[in-house]
Parts: sequence; structure tokens; C-alpha cells
Amino acid sequence: MSEISLNRFSGFAKLYNEVRPKPPLKLCSIILNLLNQSKIDTVIDLGSGSGLSTKIWKGKANKIIGIEPNDDMRSVAIKNHSEFLFINGTSYHTGLDDNVADVVICSQSFHWMEPNETLKEVNRILKSKGFFAVLDCDWPVTASIASEKAYLNLFKTVDELHEKYKDKLPKEKKWSKSNHLTNIINSNYFEYVKEIVFDNVEKCDSERFIGIGLSQGQLQTLIKNNIFEIQEYIERFKNIVNNDIKTKKNMLVSYRLIIAEKKS
Repeated sequence: MSEISLNRFSGFAKLYNEVRPKPPLKLCSIILNLLNQSKIDTVIDLGSGSGLSTKIWKGKANKIIGIEPNDDMRSVAIKNHSEFLFINGTSYHTGLDDNVADVVICSQSFHWMEPNETLKEVNRILKSKGFFAVLDCDWPVTASIASEKAYLNLFKTVDELHEKYKDKLPKEKKWSKSNHLTNIINSNYFEYVKEIVFDNVEKCDSERFIGIGLSQGQLQTLIKNNIFEIQEYIERFKNIVNNDIKTKKNMLVSYRLIIAEKKS
């Protein structure tokens, strides 16, 4: 992750931790089932952020380590989950020994990592027959048609403003999620690779739906760089959601999981 991309996540770690979907326990169940184990020795959460994706492994691994280069995100994780170890490192340089992990997971983070160097490091720290997993969810979450339309309209404007002010905004680098599966297969580190699609239900009110929108880094980049044009669109988004979602209701979070078993 470049220094510019790294700074993208500064300044809103608390909001991110409060509103973002929580990776479901189903993720752990799928991997543990394939490993034929109820508990493993070591799991590494690569790009662990505020610890949302780290905490689901509690009780399912003897050692749980988060690797997170962003100071704001890592400080929230340490504050909320002192029972885990969070390390200042990157996906290319974790600082871990060879062959230490039964599972390495990237939750909502692999697209910020240069794939070749990341997969090289994942291969180095994974045990033989260990699992690498990449989890991503789709935006927006499924909750209410009017609110989802408002979300999509807001981010259409976000994209337009990024293009309009491309010379003023930081040049961030990310890699397409649509290439994750191909990149993992082509690395030739794994003998079993599969994509699984599933969903999870959480509760959502208007405040949380709005917060999910505001927690997106692309929007935060405009705010932090004083692109004030976005403010009227944010207010429009808030008004629509507040008028649309009156009570707490279910939101459906759609996930895509790639799992890969390291060669023996």
C-alpha cells in the first residue's frame, strides 16, 4: 500500500468501526470445516483495520495477529481488542517468521495490496496446506430501495468529483476486485482455489446506513481535501435515508469469499 493510499484511512477509524458490516462467523466455519478442525493454532488478519475482521476468530485460534499499517485504524483495534496482537506492518513486509500461519485472511483489504508481492509474502508465512482467504462485500448493502438509490446517486457524484479534481486529489492505487481470483490462481502457490458467495443479516437504522456511506474512503478523500461541492449531495443523501428508514430493520450484506489452500 502506498503512503497516499495508507493515509486514505486516517481520521474516520471510529466511524468505520461502528457502522461497517461485521464479517460473519460463517467465514470461520467455512475455513475450519475445510481444515477439518474446530480450532487452529494461528490466524493472521492482513489489513486488519479497526479489528472488525480480527475479533471473529476469538476462541477459534490460539494466536490471533492483525497486521495493519494505518496508525488510526490500528489504535482503535488495540483499544477494543487488547487480547489480540496488532502489528504495524504491510502485506509485503509482515515481520513474521516463515510458515507460522494456519490461515491468512484479507477482509475488505486485498484490493489495496499489490497482488504479486502480497501473495509472495502470504505464501512465505503460511504453513503447508494452510489457507489464504479474501473476503469482500458488495455496496450498497440491501436494506431499502430508496436509500440504496440515494447511495448510488451519491457515489456517482463522488466519482464525478474525483475525475473533476483529479489533479488536486492524491493519486491512490488500488487493484480491481474482479481480478482477485485470477491473481491468486496465477500465483501458482495454491493447489485448491474456490470462490464462494453467501450473505449475512445485520440490523440497520437510518443512522447506520448513512454512516456506511460516510465511511467509504473515496468520499472521505473529498471531505479531507476540502472539495466542498460534495456537501450538498451528502445532505441530500442523509435527508432521503432519514425519511426512508424510520425504524431499525434487517440489512442483507452480500459477500464474496475466495479460499485457497497452499501447496504442500
